[in-house]
This record gives sequence, C-alpha cells and structure tokens, in this order.
Amino acid sequence: RSKQWYQRRVRGKKPTTTIHNIILGQLWNDQEGTITITNHKTGDQGCLNFVPYKTTKHFTKIKGEVTDRDGTTKVQLKGDWTSHYNYRRVGEEAWNEAWKLPAEIAEDKKKYYGFSTFAIQLNEEEEGVAPTDSRNRPDQRWLEHGDVDGAAEEKLRLEEKQRARRKAAKNAEPQWFAMKEDPDTHEQYHMYSGGYWTAKLKQDFSNSPDIF
Repeated sequence: RSKQWYQRRVRGKKPTTTIHNIILGQLWNDQEGTITITNHKTGDQGCLNFVPYKTTKHFTKIKGEVTDRDGTTKVQLKGDWTSHYNYRRVGEEAWNEAWKLPAEIAEDKKKYYGFSTFAIQLNEEEEGVAPTDSRNRPDQRWLEHGDVDGAAEEKLRLEEKQRARRKAAKNAEPQWFAMKEDPDTHEQYHMYSGGYWTAKLKQDFSNSPDIF
C-alpha cells in the first residue's frame, strides 16, 4: 500500500443494539440503524443499513451502498451481518462475496453463547496491566465463573464506590486520554495522550486510582 493510502482519515459509527427478553423468554439481540463510514480525505462514504426485525421479520438483514464525494452510488451491498456480505459495482449483474463467516467461528458460536474464540478470550486475565483495566472488574469475573449472586453484590458495591468517587472528584481528568476536537466533524472525542505503555513497562501505576 502507498503512504498516501495509509494517510486516509476514516470515521464510522455503530448502529443501535437492542437486547430483547432480558426478564423472560429467549434472549436475543437486534441491530437497528445505519453505519456510516466516511473517508475524510477522498469524500467517499459507505452506508450500511441494519434492517430491524420488526420491519422485515428477518433477524440479521443488511443492505447498503458506497458513494463518491458527489453522492453517486458506486457499489451496492447486501447480506446478513452474522454470516456474509456481498457486493456488486453499479452496472454489474453478479454479486461478489466480500466477507463470509469462517466455518471454525460458526462452530465456536454454538459452544460459546454466540461468541467466537477470539471474543471469549478478550476477558482473559493478564499480568502487569493497569489496576483500572476492565479485566480486573470483580463483578465481571465472578459472573464469568458462574457466581451470579456474588456478581450482583459486587456490581452494587462498585456502583456505590463510583458515585462516591465522582462526588469527591468532580473535575477529575482521564489519566491517559485528553479531550480533542475532530478537525473534520468538530465533534469532541478522547485521544490517547501517552504514558500507559511506559507505566506498564516500568510497572509503575502509582498514579492510577483505586476504582475496584
């Protein structure tokens, strides 16, 4: 890839995820809304619409398009967000495969509550991380180990501790992130400001707050 290709600035947003039947019935989730991915350097834009179940009675249908800076559609998209995406250029008849769920991941989903092996491993404990790392959350760990009651008690304790901490330090700033303004959208976002990897290398997290 050329250096110019890597210098492109791309920004996107996720759709709304709704969890159904949390109290009773079969638990399932639905995606609704549009992912819009904008290339701020070229003006190209990709829109992927997640069609809600209530509209089509189809759980995972998607459709979309890629347009240039003038708004002209160049590529059409369709598929199923859990298994495959297909595309075709405007003027072509045949659809081409853009992505297909690997067979091994499809098998993993059956064993791990819909998660892939990679997703399951995201919460694996790791030595030497910051004490504020989310993998150190006790309620999350207890739930993972099957202690639902213990997890609920820990969650309540953490929430009360968080409220007390916020009340005591109303103007607290993130330790490794700073608020910036996006030059293209003018939206506020947190940008990594450095320091974490040095702290991890030295194993010096003395400035990290006690949040758990």
